[in-house]
Amino acid sequence: MSQLSPEELVAQLKSITSNPPQSLTSNPELRNKLYHAAREAMLSFEENPNPISRIAVAQQAEWVALRTCCEMALFPALAESDTPKTLEQLVETTKADPTLLARFIRAGINFGSIKEVDSQHYVLASSHALLGDPKVADALPKFEESISEVTNIVSADFVHGTFYATPQLLQQTGYRNPEDPLNTAMQLAFNAPGKAPYEIFVSKPESAKAIGMILNAMGIPPSQQVQYTYPLQQELVDGFDKSESDAFLVDIGAGNAHVVSALRKAMPHIPGRLVAQDLAPVIASAPALAEPDEKQAHDFFTEQPIKHARAYYMRLCLHNWRDEPTRQILVRIREAMKPEYSRLLIHEMVIPALGSGSNDGATGGGHRRNVWAAVSDINQMGACASFERTEAEWAELLGEVGLEFKKVWYPQDPAAAAVIEARLRAVD
Repeated sequence: MSQLSPEELVAQLKSITSNPPQSLTSNPELRNKLYHAAREAMLSFEENPNPISRIAVAQQAEWVALRTCCEMALFPALAESDTPKTLEQLVETTKADPTLLARFIRAGINFGSIKEVDSQHYVLASSHALLGDPKVADALPKFEESISEVTNIVSADFVHGTFYATPQLLQQTGYRNPEDPLNTAMQLAFNAPGKAPYEIFVSKPESAKAIGMILNAMGIPPSQQVQYTYPLQQELVDGFDKSESDAFLVDIGAGNAHVVSALRKAMPHIPGRLVAQDLAPVIASAPALAEPDEKQAHDFFTEQPIKHARAYYMRLCLHNWRDEPTRQILVRIREAMKPEYSRLLIHEMVIPALGSGSNDGATGGGHRRNVWAAVSDINQMGACASFERTEAEWAELLGEVGLEFKKVWYPQDPAAAAVIEARLRAVD
């Protein structure tokens, strides 16, 4: 097959961007591959000093633009109907100054949140459709909270504040790896020495409510749902034994029960119960589940009440904890597992070990470039003094509590979390 010239490739990309074919828009896996290939190309061809300008200036300006457009209710105004809007119509809806609004529309076009149909008409970009919901647009700016001037940061939120305070904390500690969850960048950012992240979170109910609104609206994209990475039918549905337990899957630390809801919708034939567990105030606020599925209050540091389930599942929980508390959590799960029958599925980012080579990650091992894993690792460092783990670190941690590490199931989407599988061997 002949290769496209660079000029032909650029023309092809422009054509796909302006008028994407249905075969692309209807295929999430293909869209993800194209996105990551384009990002790899951007990183390879970006010239100095563009990377520094993009990271230190452009990304901050994009957040300012996004927040301001939310506060002006510009995105919901664009989403009121499918008809493209003029500047005059948007001024009438938002009551904003025409000159100011035009500047932020121009910024939105360049940052990708707004599409210019022609020189006079604008629509909300499909990639930002979530912000067309007035409740979500209203919640996003409420991430931000004022903090003490001691940090030399004007304002911060649970994500931004932690990121911005991290360099200052590391400088203060002589660039030591954070190990104390009560002395992290989050405590510095919010002037809350000695308070656990959860305490800081619940002390700011408006921000906590806003974050919950955003997370509920976002849900879990299909490519990041467990059934698209781990072969549930072959590995779990086949071989399910109701006489052991009627619980098919127990989602521990389930939050708003999105996993259970999405799994039941995607695979309605799954036998037995799907159970969503979390702390009482958290699980109480989650939407109701249809029978036979259920919500259950549970602290994962205490005895697991459901014994011999086919699978115990945790999604993006254990990266909040350093090794010792993680071992305590895993021991509680191991105690409830049936040897040779129950499985433990840990749905987490798996970061590459340094010097591990290079591959696309589809079959495990090797280096897989994953910007979200890197972002999450730095976020965990600043918020919880914890970290994302490598495949070898997961295997070692599971072995220390008597569980057998079986495999890491890597997703097709390189930005998604992987599924670490462990089992409990029968005692000889």
